[in-house]
Parts: sequence; structure tokens; C-alpha cells
Amino acid sequence: MRTEIVIDDLDRALVERLRRDGRASNRSLATALGVNEITVASRLRRLETGSIMRVVALTDMEAFGHRYLVFAKLRAGSRSVATVAEELARVPEAISVTITTGRTDVIATVLARDRVHLGRVLGEELPAVA
Repeated sequence: MRTEIVIDDLDRALVERLRRDGRASNRSLATALGVNEITVASRLRRLETGSIMRVVALTDMEAFGHRYLVFAKLRAGSRSVATVAEELARVPEAISVTITTGRTDVIATVLARDRVHLGRVLGEELPAVA
């Protein structure tokens, strides 16, 4: 049985500050909110343990040398949409693949370093998936 966690104004303020700056230290959070670091640490631990909040890492695509983020809208033709999506997900430049409804069967989000690389991905790698 899961214990319900009560969220108060301090919890909300911590989450909001971390949404604005995910690298904020416990010390800077404590100073900004007028509490001590131990309180901040225990609150954050409680929020994480209770699955109220998760700490995640986001990759800076430019730091990894990618200049282009493109959404490729694709149709599966006569093949299974799920099979096509699975094969597209194996393309190294594809960072997400979403099955959709309507005119487009699949949307693949791809990264590319430059226009030449983008041309290769869109002109060769994605079309190689039947």
C-alpha cells in the first residue's frame, strides 16, 4: 500500500526553481527559499522516492555537434506500421519514433550534424527502411 505524500508550498517552490534551473545546488535553493540545506535535501529525496519528481538529464544537441533537429513524416505503405517504426528506431540519428494516425503513419525525430549529413539521413538512411 502506497502512502500518500502531501505536497506543500515549499515542495512546489523547490520543483519550480528546479524547472527553471535543473543544476541549482541545494545550497542555492535553500538560500533562495529561506530554509536550510538539510531541509532541501530531505524534501527532494522525499519527492523523488515518492515518484512525485524525477531528475533527468537532457542532452544539449549542439554540444554533441548536431545543428539540425528534423521531424520526418513517413507512411508505412503496405507494411505493418509497428514494424516500420521499430526499424526506424534503429537508425542512429533517430532520437524518437512515434506512431500516429491520419495522413502520416510514423514521425521520426532525427538529428544531423550539418546539411550534408541531414541529406544522407533523409535521402538514404530513412528510405532504406522499406
